[in-house]
Amino acid sequence: MEGARKRQRARGLEAVVTTDTISGMGLPNGIFVLADGTRLVTTEQHTLLQIPLSGRLATIAGYADAEKDEDEEEAEVGNMVGGFLDARGTRARFNIPYGITVDRAGSVVVVDGGNHALRTVSKAGAIVSTLAGNGEAGSVDGQGADATLNDPCDVVLASNGDLLVSDDHAIRVVTPGGAVRTLAGSGQAGFADGQGAAACFNTPTGLALDTDGSLLVADFRNHAIRRVTMAGAVSTVVGNGEPGFADGSGAAARFSNPADIVVDGKGTIVVADQGNNRLRKIVGDQVTTLAGSSEAGRADGTGAGACFDCPVVVALDERGRLLVIEMNRIDTLRVVEASLAPPLWMGPVEEAAAVLPDEAMLSVLALTQNYGKLVENGELADVVLVVEGQRFPAHRAVLAAQSEYFRGLFLSGMQEARRESSGPREVKLGGVSAAAFGVLLRNLYTAEVPAGEDAGGAGAATCTNGGKDGKGGKGGKGGGKGKGGAGSKGAATIKGGEDGEAARRQAMAREVFKAADLFQAEGLLKHCLETFCLSLTLRTAVECLVWAHLHGPLQARTLAADYVARHFKAIQVCLGDCPSVSIYLSLCLCLVDTL
Repeated sequence: MEGARKRQRARGLEAVVTTDTISGMGLPNGIFVLADGTRLVTTEQHTLLQIPLSGRLATIAGYADAEKDEDEEEAEVGNMVGGFLDARGTRARFNIPYGITVDRAGSVVVVDGGNHALRTVSKAGAIVSTLAGNGEAGSVDGQGADATLNDPCDVVLASNGDLLVSDDHAIRVVTPGGAVRTLAGSGQAGFADGQGAAACFNTPTGLALDTDGSLLVADFRNHAIRRVTMAGAVSTVVGNGEPGFADGSGAAARFSNPADIVVDGKGTIVVADQGNNRLRKIVGDQVTTLAGSSEAGRADGTGAGACFDCPVVVALDERGRLLVIEMNRIDTLRVVEASLAPPLWMGPVEEAAAVLPDEAMLSVLALTQNYGKLVENGELADVVLVVEGQRFPAHRAVLAAQSEYFRGLFLSGMQEARRESSGPREVKLGGVSAAAFGVLLRNLYTAEVPAGEDAGGAGAATCTNGGKDGKGGKGGKGGGKGKGGAGSKGAATIKGGEDGEAARRQAMAREVFKAADLFQAEGLLKHCLETFCLSLTLRTAVECLVWAHLHGPLQARTLAADYVARHFKAIQVCLGDCPSVSIYLSLCLCLVDTL
């Protein structure tokens, strides 16, 4: 019995792979996700794009000059011509930009592979400038344009603010001021651990900063994952220089051209194993296969039931989902849900919360605390709100200032109200539980919002299911590395030892959501919508859609319907393929069509 439960839990944690189509993106080369979910993407069209969670794709910098034959009406992606020019926005020119990150100041840092340079794009004004390199290939350390890079591929931000770059058989360090030095590697292809120049790489491509501050390197042609300390000591984490496919520990594990690597906030490592068409997971020195199979393909699915077609770039988004770029797939990202945490670095935190001086912030806190005392002490109340028989003393001026619903209610003369012989007016309210109304009332007075599952999330609902392109390819454009030519099948259920508590939190969250919508508490409603959106996964979306359709506000119905419509096939895979589930999903699809 215990073994069956373990197998069931393991299946529930399998990676679920879906496809996200982004019209107008073109052929992506690199991706970085900001804390608010905005995706920054470099493209084969020599551009830097911004793709917000809600809104239209926009070009931040760069422009592709079209080169076409006389008989072509439009130039194809592969015929776009890059350049090398520092300027603002789309006046600037890149030449096959690859890896991308964001520095401490919020500027975007782009590896300009074809120009053998490291470029920055300012947060204000999208001004492109060259931090290091001069357009000529080389391995000279130095300052700014006096230094040379040779087919750089990826970049990450070190914990001290320096930039770490994978270069031709070496790892380079670039300071914020543009000083370049070689951290490790000799510049000659080889496979050797050691200190500084005594170590050897063979086409290092993807980089990731581990949770301890050391650098992890996808050593492409050595078929291994290497570690580099900030002192330049190089060691091999997994792999032994020989290509192949094998899960296992240390040198017993095998990769085939690992192209990129990412680390989640809890230290789990994921590798885009390009030659094996798989995503591999590393915990400690133990390698397992997360998703994909030996056959190249584009099928969505779960675990080994999904297929990849040469995964070359992998990143983590704000929800801990993997975003995967495959070789030569236009307008497409693969999305993998695998119970991972968001990465530790997603750009600098906005300073909005620090705008107020300390004294002013303390005054605001004191004011909210004073308003909180009004909620707790009803002696000065001029109205009593009655919900499910429970009495809530309140103050009309406060509620009218915070909610259109109460403003209209009190200005209309309170048709539902009656005057007690002694005491404030009494108003009976319906459509919401007393507990949820208590949360709403405190929010209107203090702007406090409930945390996590108590704010509109999907609770503990989960489903149980029975059932860089050619990175390292010399001879790419500009000579660069880059582009070479049994659980029971069924619907979502609440499970686990905390069933009762999880169900209680979920019910409470949804009651608060309803209350925020009904009584037009804008701040609380916004918070509930954001939490609801984050709760939508392949395992919860159908149940969320049904709830939203029956009880939720219009915004929730729209969010859930859009998610189900975009991921319908993957949800089918997650929930199973039995007839009852198919009927259930068909009914849900009808709900989507009605919105």
